[in-house]
Amino acid sequence: MDPEIKQEFTAVRADLHNVSERVREVGASVREVDTRLSAEIRRVETSLRQEVREEGIATRLHFDVIAESVRDDIRIIAEGLIALDAKVERMRESG
Repeated sequence: MDPEIKQEFTAVRADLHNVSERVREVGASVREVDTRLSAEIRRVETSLRQEVREEGIATRLHFDVIAESVRDDIRIIAEGLIALDAKVERMRESG
């Protein structure tokens, strides 16, 4: 084989080896970033789940207070209607 061609092959092999090493380094960096991102995503997911859970509890408590208030309002209206009905009935009987 021609010495110049052999030298070129040797240079290409060296370049390929360097590229291969660099690819391995980049792959390791990507795996490291992936690991860190996965951990951060799990942390954020846990935090969001907790926030949603807490908001659900707060919403339920607020709803219970509102429902009780509406129930009281309905009871007051019903008592007023009963009193009004009794008053109308007395007026009919006296009239």
